Formats: sequence, C-alpha cells, structure tokens
Amino acid sequence: MPEITIRDAHAGDVDALLQLLYQLDPPEEAPDAPAARAAIDAVTRQPGMRLVVAEVDGAVLGALMMAVLPNLSHHAMPWCQMENLVVDEAHRGQGIGRALMDWCEEAAREAGCYKLQFQSRNHRRISHRFYRRLGYQALTVGFRRYLTDRPPPPPP
Repeated sequence: MPEITIRDAHAGDVDALLQLLYQLDPPEEAPDAPAARAAIDAVTRQPGMRLVVAEVDGAVLGALMMAVLPNLSHHAMPWCQMENLVVDEAHRGQGIGRALMDWCEEAAREAGCYKLQFQSRNHRRISHRFYRRLGYQALTVGFRRYLTDRPPPPPP
C-alpha cells in the first residue's frame, strides 16, 4: 500500500478536485474553477465542516467532505455526514478510499459524534460492496427532493 497523506484541501487543489468530481458525477454537474474555489473557501470557514484530500507522492488521488452537526436527540450528541468520497479511478483498490473513510470515522469520533452516515446513489453497487466490507450497513431508506431546475441525470 502506498504512503497516503490526508490533509485539508485548499484553493490550490481545485484542478485536482475537479478531475476527481468528473469521475464521481457527470462533468456537467461539476462547478467551474471559480465556483469550486469559492466553495472550498466556504467549507473551510464553516465550523464543523472539513474537505480533505488524499495525496500519494504529492498527487491528489482522493477526496472526502464531512460535516459535524449538532443534534437534539441521542443525548444531544452530534452526528457526522460524509459526502463526496471519491478516489481516482486509476488508483482504486490501493487503500486510498479506506484511508479516507478511516480518517473520517476517527475525526467523527474525536468530535463526539454518535454516528457517521452518508448516502450513495443506488446504481453504485461497487461502492456499496466497499462500504459493506468496511462494516457499514444500509439501515435506512433515504429520501430526497432536488430543489433546483437541474437535478442530476439518471444513472447510466
């Protein structure tokens, strides 16, 4: 397994992050570089939110975003929402996704979260097998409504 460094993302990572997002979702869903820089800035200023990248030999090969959210139930313990986990297609199966997931789980534990949750589109069966191998379970049914005129296209 290569040596993986996980660090907070910054504006200089925009091009690499956009290349990763093109692999996660169709390119027409990705922001342009100025919008991506503004989003990274907003994430870094938002308490409880982190956008991290996984580097191997100085190359950004993966990313993950997480938000620690306050909560009223479950003894008022916070919970963690993970989003946008992606590993470069050419480097999958090398432990980068696992390292990102382990990092996120540890960060959520350190923040006192009682759960870590995320959603994955129904057609991403390979991802679902990966999550199950890490011990995650599909315990709930998720619902969503897109609030824009341009929802993501249906899966291929």
